[in-house]
Amino acid sequence: MSRVRGWRLANRAAYFASLASVLLIAAPALAEEAEPAGTLEEVIVTAQKRAEALEDVPIAISAFSGQSMERMRLRSIEDVASLAPSTNYKNQSPAAPSISIRGITSDESGAGSESAVSTYLDGVDISRREGAQMAIYDMDRIEIVRGPQGTLFGTASQIGGLSLITRKPQMEFAGYLNGAVGNLDYRRIEGAVNVPISDVAAFRIAGFHEERTGYIKNRAATGGDADDYMGQDTTAARGSFKYEPTDQLSVTLVGYFQDDNPTGTQFTSLTIPTPSGGHADYFKETYQAPRKPSKFSRNVYGGTLLIEAELNDKVSFSSITGYREYDYQQYFDLDGGFVAFVDSDINNKTSSLYQEARVNFTAGERLQGFAGLSYIRETVDETIGLTFSEPIFGILSSGVFVLPNGQPNQLVLPPSMGITLDPNRREYREQGGRKTDISAFVDVTYDFTDRLKANGGVRFVRNERRFISNQPAVGQAGLIKLGVYSSVSTAVAAKFKALDPTFSATNPSHALFSAYYGALQAALPGAYAAAPKNLMFAATNGAMSGSDSFDGVLPRFSVQYELSNGLHAYVGVAKGQRSGFLEADRKGGVSSVDPEQLWNYEVGLKGAYAHFRFDTALFHYTWKDFQTVELIDPSNPTLGQRSVNAGSASATGFEFAGAYLITDGVDLFANFSYLDGGFDDFKSSEGDFSGNRFRISPEYQAAIGLNAERPISGNLSAFFSGRVRYQSKVYFDNENVAPKMDDGHIFVSGNLGIRDQAAGWSARLFADNLLNEKYLLDAGNSGENFGTPTMIAGAPRTFGIEFGLEF
Repeated sequence: MSRVRGWRLANRAAYFASLASVLLIAAPALAEEAEPAGTLEEVIVTAQKRAEALEDVPIAISAFSGQSMERMRLRSIEDVASLAPSTNYKNQSPAAPSISIRGITSDESGAGSESAVSTYLDGVDISRREGAQMAIYDMDRIEIVRGPQGTLFGTASQIGGLSLITRKPQMEFAGYLNGAVGNLDYRRIEGAVNVPISDVAAFRIAGFHEERTGYIKNRAATGGDADDYMGQDTTAARGSFKYEPTDQLSVTLVGYFQDDNPTGTQFTSLTIPTPSGGHADYFKETYQAPRKPSKFSRNVYGGTLLIEAELNDKVSFSSITGYREYDYQQYFDLDGGFVAFVDSDINNKTSSLYQEARVNFTAGERLQGFAGLSYIRETVDETIGLTFSEPIFGILSSGVFVLPNGQPNQLVLPPSMGITLDPNRREYREQGGRKTDISAFVDVTYDFTDRLKANGGVRFVRNERRFISNQPAVGQAGLIKLGVYSSVSTAVAAKFKALDPTFSATNPSHALFSAYYGALQAALPGAYAAAPKNLMFAATNGAMSGSDSFDGVLPRFSVQYELSNGLHAYVGVAKGQRSGFLEADRKGGVSSVDPEQLWNYEVGLKGAYAHFRFDTALFHYTWKDFQTVELIDPSNPTLGQRSVNAGSASATGFEFAGAYLITDGVDLFANFSYLDGGFDDFKSSEGDFSGNRFRISPEYQAAIGLNAERPISGNLSAFFSGRVRYQSKVYFDNENVAPKMDDGHIFVSGNLGIRDQAAGWSARLFADNLLNEKYLLDAGNSGENFGTPTMIAGAPRTFGIEFGLEF
């Protein structure tokens, strides 16, 4: 980090710390002056593997109860994450979410990829990107932790994690049903019913369906392809059974499935013009022309067994067993233009088994903690195909995709060459990933006094990885033959020109031409046989494989002090690590990428009063051997990208989140985060990126909102929930250049309605992105490797009406 940048960070950090101090000193006094009735809802979290009040946890954490999510109508993980400091969640498709916490983005895909951010569903690790995006319905709560949490959330929580906790059966009959309709043909229905079987057993069934047409018009839709992209179509269901024979034993079994069939992901080309010669407005349209209809289909199935047993008043035992599998198929136009240039297809099947056994214990009145073991086994089998036009690919270097007459520019070869260029050539890679993680962890909290306590823990982890890659020979590409023909022709012609300087290979009437042509035809078969067969994925002689293992020791330590009743300060340090992994290079060879590591240093202040609650954190982390991607050869982007361990990086940031009860039934909430994070030393094959910001890492984020419910008459009440959110500029890759960036935006969302508490019904109007902000989910994408970067736009204004019934 440069001296200038360090000075700027220090001054900004001091400013925000001072501002926070003023707010924290003034807020309790403000709460006492207002003297509103009622108290804020207490927030209970289990991030430290035991139920605790939010303010008692010495880590940066945001928690959203099912009640608060319903009140604010947060209907997706993206909605929830938008209200947590230093957190970004962008959902391009159900298999391609991108989550960023404190500037570190986890959006890697592929059989050998690793996550930097954990996602847990009822305690089971579901972090792999293609299966991590789940519909949220009938939720108990969602917790978002920031900073390394190795002892709490496993090896993927390098910089944080999401914990999704579903509602479990209760020993009383209850249920609800919600239905909504809106613009873009929006339809949503969600419901659950809880049925007790006896005094000690109950089951719960929940279901969900959501659909809407896409907001991006495909102007080039033909052959049955969708004429709208970025639509939704998700159906999900969950059943759970709970058996609780005594207060000391609880057994819960959960089973679920989710089926996703959206209309496809938008990829609008920045370089390929439209048939009329202009360029598409990527906030409204695309001109995608896949060779066959675009497709996305994903099916997720899973089951979880939760056992909680209190062995005595000092020791309890917990077991989490989870099995899940998913498969998805995708076919899409990768280049984003109306010319049939490059299409991609992906077929993926993944299964995983997760087991964690944990013992929670107390010793005396001051010591408590937990220790345990965890095991993850994961199998990924994936086929990635590219179907491309050799005639168009042949003129790629010219950059002229479309001729003045509006037709694709294609390489045309004379029949005399005997070479055919395939407009629908498909090459593919079959790859498999095998992952086993075994770890042991312990975490202990000791109360030195009633005000001072220390927390420390460590996880020992072993990551075992195996990777298999097979790139079958498809048959020699015409473009490869063309290259061979050109080189052999030049070499043979040179020999005849040495005999007669007047000889020309383009002059059939020359006396030596017949001999030259005969020599050329004789040399070509051997030259063809010796040349590569594939153009994109170099053919391998069978499957290539490799294996490696990576060990890690991940400690965390914090000290917490109660300054006064309800006001806590803490300081902590923790180490995070993303496992190393294996990948295949363009030739199919398998190589290792080392783990990346960071150390996080953090101080925080938390307060909880009857009418005001807040938490703040000031953090700094240093990062080494970070895993990133770079072009294999910037002069030939079609060779693709490779993963590498680059140099060092660091970040400093400040976070604030608070809630204030104005009066009974009316509360105000706000959050703010500042992050200055980037590469200290990163010399990529594409250039020197030292000093550049992390991608998808806004410098500022802020949100403010109001929730209110007031009686109207009798059992009838009116309610309102509104929020305004700001996000500053982000870059979508390490280059930090336009157009692969998005400016700052303000988003307004909310809902208002009425409800009859006694009868259990409600009705409300809702709107998201009320100002109709135009923003991006991503830019660049894989099309950039073929000279045609593409754009993916976010959703426009959406609105509708929703009805609910509780019973």
